[in-house]
Amino acid sequence: MILDDGFQYRRLKPQTDLVMVDYNRPIFKDNLLPFGRLRDLPEQIRRAKVVVVSKSPRYLDEWERAKVRQQTRLRPDQPLFFTMVKYGEALPVFRWEADKRYIYSKEVFLFSGVADDRPLVIHLTDRYERIAHKRYGDHHRFTASDLRWLDRYARNNPRALLLTTEKDAMRLLHDARLSNEVRRRLFYLPIEPEFLSWEEGEAFDNLLLGDVPEKAGSGLLF
Repeated sequence: MILDDGFQYRRLKPQTDLVMVDYNRPIFKDNLLPFGRLRDLPEQIRRAKVVVVSKSPRYLDEWERAKVRQQTRLRPDQPLFFTMVKYGEALPVFRWEADKRYIYSKEVFLFSGVADDRPLVIHLTDRYERIAHKRYGDHHRFTASDLRWLDRYARNNPRALLLTTEKDAMRLLHDARLSNEVRRRLFYLPIEPEFLSWEEGEAFDNLLLGDVPEKAGSGLLF
């Protein structure tokens, strides 16, 4: 059994606790809900079996890694891993209706409803000559007005690729309010975490697999 956001529930007795920390929003600069995004006291991270720093820069030297460990106040024996975001190639949201020629456009319009889309914007600057961007709040539910605006933008910018995040694409996949023009030009960028080195990824796998019980019916709880 895998449970998301279960670390703060004291009654749970997991076999393995894995805590994710955003490199760009470290816990020592954050606050508990509702004033921040923390669901537990910062010092409770010392209970975690494994800590993973996400959205890290591609290159971190040993001094920088040690600084993160010290500032996060981990125990000396706590395993600490670093991952970065890996972007894939643009994929159509509506596979059977998409005009894949737009993948090669030099213009892109990005709209997103996620907590932090800055890494994505930086990624796009290396690939497109012209970038327009409309940012919504995290977990944004697209309204009819939002989608009418998107349709007008598409018609006024006939060469632009319409791009969104993988998270937002899932919200729009079954939205019947999207126009045909938007549906054929709407793509998303798939993402996945990637360890900073192959050796680090292998060490992470071995650490977790070592906790998987061999008996049938047992589970792994994060």
